[in-house]
Amino acid sequence: MYFSKIEFQERRPDNIYTYLSLNLTSKEIAYNVIRYTHTSSAVIQKLQTTQFRDLTVSSEATSAAKYLASGKSDFKPELLITEEDKEEVLFSYAEKFTDAQLKKLLPYCKVSAFEPYRNRSFLTSDKCTAGYYDEISLNFRGVSNSPVPYIEISMDIITYDNHTLPTTKLYEYIFNNFFIVNKEVYRWMCR
Repeated sequence: MYFSKIEFQERRPDNIYTYLSLNLTSKEIAYNVIRYTHTSSAVIQKLQTTQFRDLTVSSEATSAAKYLASGKSDFKPELLITEEDKEEVLFSYAEKFTDAQLKKLLPYCKVSAFEPYRNRSFLTSDKCTAGYYDEISLNFRGVSNSPVPYIEISMDIITYDNHTLPTTKLYEYIFNNFFIVNKEVYRWMCR
């Protein structure tokens, strides 16, 4: 049994997310880089006033906000605190792969190889763990037609060479066989 869809999601410290997606059924691979930025107006709220001897201290906080008029307020503007994210696509790449490429890729996509790592938490004291990524977060997601169709595995740990996780093997295979030859994708992946 093989995965039909696979996604690697990487979160970088500068609000940049990368998505490497494989659709094995339609033989498609895609790599997208997206920046999320927080956008909205701000309002200052008084949170608390404290009296200490002869001194009065007020604390304030800044929150995102909008004015909105609706039927609930008789169409009088009310201040609503909101938060919004803006999505900016920095890079997008997709291609179809061949039957020969699929045949070489399939051994890395066996559901049974990933199943032992479902819901497993790795500790830095584990024998196979060399460390963890500090500023990035990388997750694997796989969908299959098996009885347990969805699996998600964190890839935030670094393992010793003699115990490479199937998620890492698959990621490295994709990188070395699909993207290393494409200089533009390679540049975005190695940032």
